[in-house]
Amino acid sequence: MKITKLKTTKLAIENKSIYHYSLGALKGTNTVLVEIETDEGICGVGEVTGGINVDALDIFLKSSEPLLIGESPFDIERFLDRFYRHHKLTRLLPFATNLSCGIEMALWDIVGKASNQPVHKLLGGKFHKSIDFFGFVQGREPEEMADHASQIFDEGFRVIYYKIGYSEKEDLEITRTLRIKLGDDALLRPDINELYSEGEAKKLLLQMADYQIDWVEQPLGVYNIEGMALLRKMIPMRLAIDQGANTLEEINRAINVQAADVYVVGFHETGGILGLKKAAAMLQAANLPLNRHGIMGETGISTLAALQVLATIPNITDGNQVMHHLLAEDIVVDGLLTFNKGRILVPEKPGLGIELDRDRVEKFARAYKKLGQYSVNPVHCD
Repeated sequence: MKITKLKTTKLAIENKSIYHYSLGALKGTNTVLVEIETDEGICGVGEVTGGINVDALDIFLKSSEPLLIGESPFDIERFLDRFYRHHKLTRLLPFATNLSCGIEMALWDIVGKASNQPVHKLLGGKFHKSIDFFGFVQGREPEEMADHASQIFDEGFRVIYYKIGYSEKEDLEITRTLRIKLGDDALLRPDINELYSEGEAKKLLLQMADYQIDWVEQPLGVYNIEGMALLRKMIPMRLAIDQGANTLEEINRAINVQAADVYVVGFHETGGILGLKKAAAMLQAANLPLNRHGIMGETGISTLAALQVLATIPNITDGNQVMHHLLAEDIVVDGLLTFNKGRILVPEKPGLGIELDRDRVEKFARAYKKLGQYSVNPVHCD
């Protein structure tokens, strides 16, 4: 079997509601759909996503086609090695890993379909039959966020994840309001998105301990690994790292300085499914847990791929991150992804189990041609 074509489609998809975080607000998101065809008629599907300019992503993807044409889709490690050397992207790893992830995802989809096996069986088999995901609180004002948190908690999501990083006063008020609304049973996991200095974070988190925080995610800047290690020793809740430990090299450094209790890592940052498996093995060797990181722009494609690889990882946590349910509409057909008390069963269809809704793909491709790239509005407005 040989690869014959790489096809990309730039999409603009509206969110269900405005997405608020410390840097501003987003009304919609962008992704690049990746489809790889073979001479045996098998097509694999993946996506490249996130806040990076999708035109730049698309250019790099198209320039990768010569690395694929005539090659076997089974030679994934060989492709990844050639990809990084060809593009000379070793100094731009967060950008490069997102690109390689989309292509690698499509290659695994082909390999699974050609083998008539779900990808998890090709990665060592299922350790988990279903995966637990978080409930992601939307909104900006405390009462609005508490109402949404109550709704998703009632739907069966035990892990309640929410964005803060606005100011000490606002962050405490949001957290206090959520805890009062939800009672004691919800696991609160705020994400600060790098807003604070070490002193500011310590002051805030010592006060936040009154509200039984399960863990707090990335309160310090992405490069302040040593600061994370110091802060971890000074606060009463677990400390999670995400942007500070995206790539395998960054994860290794963070482990060495004991920067966090939990590592929030995704395959868009580690370069794909194989990269996430390698990250999980590194963390398992250090007796540390992995929580799957999701990024804006992910559709059900990424969720279906995540289910396949997370099923094979022993040291995952509860409340893994998933983003497709923030979209007003998805590009996979309805019914593929169903939550049951916060969990989704791992699919058994060959490949990644992806089935595209072609009408919606065309709709969002037209939307991109009309609207272009969604950008972050620094002002939190409706």
